[in-house]
Amino acid sequence: MIIATLLIVAFALLLSIGFAKAYSALASLHMQTGTAWGQIESLLERRNRLIPDLVDTVKHHISPEHETIQNVVQAHSAALEASTVGEKAAAEQSVSSSLTGLFHLAGEHPHLGVDHFVHSLKEELMSAEQKVAFASRYYNDLSEKYNAKLRKMPSAIVGKMGSLGPRELFVLEDPAAREA
Repeated sequence: MIIATLLIVAFALLLSIGFAKAYSALASLHMQTGTAWGQIESLLERRNRLIPDLVDTVKHHISPEHETIQNVVQAHSAALEASTVGEKAAAEQSVSSSLTGLFHLAGEHPHLGVDHFVHSLKEELMSAEQKVAFASRYYNDLSEKYNAKLRKMPSAIVGKMGSLGPRELFVLEDPAAREA
């Protein structure tokens, strides 16, 4: 009787330790993905602060009603309003595409093609996109690791008990692939 009780207590203790370790590992990955997502948001915010300057500069040389400028303004507004990871990814992809069109238009315009401020903003925006792409790869790697852990036992149970749901991936087209 005493041995059976000790075995039950030992089993319960081992089970508790296992769940505690699983929760600790999940919580750690959850926090890491949160930090990585914060880095992406910071980089996107920096990039989105540059866009109005670029649009204002281009408007001095090209009609503000030009379709390409309107596309950038609309995409930028949508990016600022996006709230979920998926919405942000789609909106930021639209911003990137519209900026590519604006850079193409600027390159064709005689005054904008040689404007140092436009060139500088273009370089900063491209650098920001590359940093976002790098940060999103890191975030997605962590998120995939976290999500995979959530699908395994006992982490699946611990995740549900601890309200730790899966992370949505932030998928953007690689800027280098877009230029090719």
